[in-house]
Amino acid sequence: MRKFLNPAKFGEYSGEEYTSLPEYYFTPFWNEINLELSTDSYGSNDFHGRFHPSIVEVTLRRFTKPGEVVWDTFAGSGTTIDVSKAFGRRCIATDLHPTRSDIIQADSATFDPGKVHCVIMHPPYMGIVNYNSPMSSTTSVDEFVALFGEVFDNVNRHLEGSRVVCVVIGEVYVNSEMVPLDCHIHQLISKDYHYRMLGRVVKDYGRDTKGGAFTGKKFNNLWNYRILKYGIFRYGIDTVMWFQKPKEKL
Repeated sequence: MRKFLNPAKFGEYSGEEYTSLPEYYFTPFWNEINLELSTDSYGSNDFHGRFHPSIVEVTLRRFTKPGEVVWDTFAGSGTTIDVSKAFGRRCIATDLHPTRSDIIQADSATFDPGKVHCVIMHPPYMGIVNYNSPMSSTTSVDEFVALFGEVFDNVNRHLEGSRVVCVVIGEVYVNSEMVPLDCHIHQLISKDYHYRMLGRVVKDYGRDTKGGAFTGKKFNNLWNYRILKYGIFRYGIDTVMWFQKPKEKL
């Protein structure tokens, strides 16, 4: 039988703050308007695939305390580094292709960060933008999940018991079929590693987090044409999921 400590005991809040915190701490739907941190202040504006800094803020403040260590396994533009500094956490950030000097060039499937108190995982989505990595270039869902699983296996070895992983994942089209990658990742983490899911929010990832690569009227018109022409719907959401590791045996 899995055993877990109350994950709230690791965070900043006792529950009494429910009247003073912003609404996005409680609602299951997020958009750019109701999130408070500015995307211009965290991570690189030139990086396509940024995610909103408030995702990191909520994760760190609810499930860690100042001075604890968070590991970002797909560091990208460095958003987690900047938010961690702003809220007094220590950040270890790794990426196959670092975009800045404070990101360690490493494969997160084999890197040893030591023991960590929280993990942020925002993997490159398959088939959308090629980051010259196996996960972004594959067109096979099974291969994508397997590659993610290699990283998660390493995460599981280094995350302390009863602590929390935040996974930010979207949806993709494969052979003209919409594939919700979050469903596959949830299956992996809950079934293979016996973590429990604490919850999720659905977020419209907006246009200001994407570095300008897929923005503008021309791009929007192209998608509107595709939607009507081929009977599909536009992808455009991130699912943010939080999982808790079972308590380690003493």
